[in-house]
Amino acid sequence: VTNTALRLPFTDAGIIDKAQSRKKVHLGADTKCSNAVTKFSSTSIKYDGSNDYIQLDEHPHFGTQDFTIECWFYALNANDWNFIFDTRGSGSSSSPWLLLTNGGQFQVGVGGSALYTGTSWSNNTWYHVALERYSGTWKLFVDGTQVYSAANTTDFNDTDVIYVANRFSDTDPLEGYMEDFRITTGFARYQGAVGSQQSSITIPTAALKG
Repeated sequence: VTNTALRLPFTDAGIIDKAQSRKKVHLGADTKCSNAVTKFSSTSIKYDGSNDYIQLDEHPHFGTQDFTIECWFYALNANDWNFIFDTRGSGSSSSPWLLLTNGGQFQVGVGGSALYTGTSWSNNTWYHVALERYSGTWKLFVDGTQVYSAANTTDFNDTDVIYVANRFSDTDPLEGYMEDFRITTGFARYQGAVGSQQSSITIPTAALKG
């Protein structure tokens, strides 16, 4: 799919952007691949909850177009804040983020404001999450089920950095595992494929492609 702007499968014994669009990938602390807990691939990436994360020198330009940010994750600590991704370069940035609260719920936000908090998650369980904007509405899907929906035509014009498994300020890192972090711009992977708003999507049954 030509709209793939970033794909980190966490295989091949390394952390490589298979979309070949990012110039630099920075690893925090001892971030590394592991075969201890996996979903579809032979390896996943392990974050130990102590400043392990991935930082990309710039993230794709979302603008006002459709996009999908998705991954599989497996968290280990429901009593702490765990960021899945953060596209803000600073506290003044007006870009989206997704985290797991210390109360065991999902939270979506933009800039410094949380827009949705809800839907419980459990330790030691694989989840597929997809934050997708399609035709002026963005939604959060957890394991294929829509849990949040709102009108959104915001011009997300920050292309500074993107943090995977951490907050921009290098706090609240994810403790757990992740497979297949992928960003698609200019196309909504799931709703765009069927051409209409959906309250549920079919989640991947194999490692992500494209």
